[in-house]
Amino acid sequence: MRYKIIIIALIYSFVSYSQTNIPFKKGSVHKIKGLIRDNTTNDILTGVVVEFMNEHKKWIYTRVSDFDGQFFFKICSNKLINNTLFIKTTQAFYKQEIFKYEITSDTVLKINMTIDKKKVFSKKEFEKYKNNKLYFECSINDDFNEIEYWTNKKVYQHYCTGEQKKYKNLIDDKEDFSEWNLIKKSIISYPPEQLKSFKVSRHTFIDNIQVTLDPAEYISNYKEYTKVVREMLLKAGWNGTGKVRLLWIPAFVLKRKLQNEHTKGVFIWYVQQKLEDMSWMLSPVKI
Repeated sequence: MRYKIIIIALIYSFVSYSQTNIPFKKGSVHKIKGLIRDNTTNDILTGVVVEFMNEHKKWIYTRVSDFDGQFFFKICSNKLINNTLFIKTTQAFYKQEIFKYEITSDTVLKINMTIDKKKVFSKKEFEKYKNNKLYFECSINDDFNEIEYWTNKKVYQHYCTGEQKKYKNLIDDKEDFSEWNLIKKSIISYPPEQLKSFKVSRHTFIDNIQVTLDPAEYISNYKEYTKVVREMLLKAGWNGTGKVRLLWIPAFVLKRKLQNEHTKGVFIWYVQQKLEDMSWMLSPVKI
């Protein structure tokens, strides 16, 4: 029981420094400011739903014009295709229109909307449309963490530019945390093909799977890995039921001659076979 508790604690300590290994594509941040008016009266239009889309008309984000008829949005260049940005505007009693722009730097836009005599969007229909389109984002770190501020160990990367800063710098510079991602280490360092050299074993009565990890949460191309794992286990006699997961084994559990080679422990690919008390494992070392 004591060893089970130790292993559980070590697993959660280990994975707190882990993250999906997603390739980063560097870009530039463009600030988009806009003003929306009536095409005839030149009056400012408030509460207009402003949708941003790329060249393939794929939705990027939604804003609503404020009391001054203005909207503001920051977009990363890597979200655009051929520097093309489409903006769709929607308001009650106005024509729903799509405007095309080329965005290569910070840009100020002036958009004019035209009254729709057919009144396709009544007030009720517009409110329903707006409620379906609005998305509210939350900062990944809304609360100030004093311990993290003074230890200042964690490093964050800007989602667009790739710039890196520590927590203290982000706080001091009053950065928006929703634009920064915590950099963590990957838990898998070998390619999927290397799994074919791993050792298959099976065990009975391993009932506690709460400490296993979902590969989808820690490996960006996890399907390539689980495909090989499934092939290996099926060939060994697995009946194909159960979900492929990861189980971390600390170094001190390994045989002494393996501890120096695997000082950080090893990850074992694990499946609990349904309807039977049988578990299958694929491991880089002999268990």
